[in-house]
Amino acid sequence: MEYRLHTNGWTPIVEKFDLRNATYNDVELISNLIYKYTTIVIKKQDIDIPTQLRVIKMFNNPTSLYENDNEYVVPNTDGVLLKVGGSGGISDHVGQMDWHHDFHWQLKYKPSLIWLHGIRDVIGSTTTYTNNILAYQRMPNGIKKELESLHAVLMKSQDFDVDTFKQDPDGTYWPPGEIVNDYKAKVVRMNQTGNKYMYFPFNQIHHFEGMTREESKEIILEVKKYITDPAYLYVHKWDTGDIVISDQWSGLHKRDKCEFIESRRIYRALFDYVNQEHRTGQ
Repeated sequence: MEYRLHTNGWTPIVEKFDLRNATYNDVELISNLIYKYTTIVIKKQDIDIPTQLRVIKMFNNPTSLYENDNEYVVPNTDGVLLKVGGSGGISDHVGQMDWHHDFHWQLKYKPSLIWLHGIRDVIGSTTTYTNNILAYQRMPNGIKKELESLHAVLMKSQDFDVDTFKQDPDGTYWPPGEIVNDYKAKVVRMNQTGNKYMYFPFNQIHHFEGMTREESKEIILEVKKYITDPAYLYVHKWDTGDIVISDQWSGLHKRDKCEFIESRRIYRALFDYVNQEHRTGQ
């Protein structure tokens, strides 16, 4: 499997490969590239549901968040594939879906990787991804040292529709939901390759352990500035059949406003790297 790097210098793009022929070695390479770059794009895959499931199950721990009879679940997938957008899909609001980590409150140990496969009416929509490995590497040492000791207390939010947010004068958001008091997430982590990164879903952080909300805001806004610098962003303009696999711990993602969300359909899966020893130091 061959790939090139996007013009941002860090997003692997696979253009001449058919996942119907994928082997375990290919899946291992995909895992290693995501370890290094947080996100990979596999272009224009015309594959059916059994093929998607075969590839997904070559990774570790494919995870269902809903029962098989839930309307979000793609039929005959045992909950592994979920519908995104369109009739009966998750995230079906038109407005922008702001930066977030999916369903962070449901599992304390969540598989890292999100698979999104553009099925229909995706052309004209965009999803943007951050690289929190690269952003952390380039941050000033003083900020790195401060982050090393922090644990974030996270808020619960269902949809991240920016139209439902409340915004403080300083620019911090209040998504709908509540504080998750029993879930405190270590901010600075290291993956299996030795790369340190920030777990920093800034729209979902209420405060840092031992600090008030107001004391925490200054750090939240400062780190948000680094994470969302264009140098650390990949903007994916969807084509039919595109698959994007991203790490939701070492990166964030957002979806732009989509006026045709009712017809847009993406399939989503959640699973782990081939080797699961990737989120040490939590």
